[in-house]
Amino acid sequence: MRTAFLSPRGTTRIVLAATLALTGGGATASASLAADAPASTGRPQIVLLDPGTSAPAKAVGEERRGNDVTDVYSTAIDGFVAVLDPADIARLKADPSVVSVEPDARVSINAAPANDMFANASTVGTTGGNAGSITGTTAQATRETGEPTPLSVSVWGSTGKSIWYSWTAPVTGPVTLTTQGSNYDTMLALYSGSSITGLTSLGANDDVSSGTVWSSVSA
Repeated sequence: MRTAFLSPRGTTRIVLAATLALTGGGATASASLAADAPASTGRPQIVLLDPGTSAPAKAVGEERRGNDVTDVYSTAIDGFVAVLDPADIARLKADPSVVSVEPDARVSINAAPANDMFANASTVGTTGGNAGSITGTTAQATRETGEPTPLSVSVWGSTGKSIWYSWTAPVTGPVTLTTQGSNYDTMLALYSGSSITGLTSLGANDDVSSGTVWSSVSA
């Protein structure tokens, strides 16, 4: 097995479009939860109610007080989101049917790529003889414990991150892998081995030539 990894430089949120040219027979979530704050002197607050308390009725009561209710929850939880001033927040916190009153905020969940870890390397298929290609993303990639440093620290950096691909050669012969077609500065390294701590380096490259930011490794 020969395993390559690709790394971004100078940014942590970029999309990789890597093309691996195999010749001669070798080689998200991003989710967010937010409530838009209406024009008000108060701030959006998430009001969680005791189970069984009518969230719609509570929300109507707040609307009658002049508070802008943006969301009402009555399925998994009972509660609502409303724009409240400090006096209303204090009033609701003192309400025995209210469990909590907390500021509403944007929440982001950013998932690492599926092939962030060596053990989950994406398999590169071979099409059209001994050539193949694959695309992926380095957005939210991490650096794995025990991961080798393919180039000097000055090039790779102390916080370099990677994604992994694997390919099994159908025949014996040389192999060339490139990231040509990527839309940012890449690094590419080629290894043989079956564990992150037992890899043998077969070569690494930063830029294929001066002024060219894609990478190429032959072995």
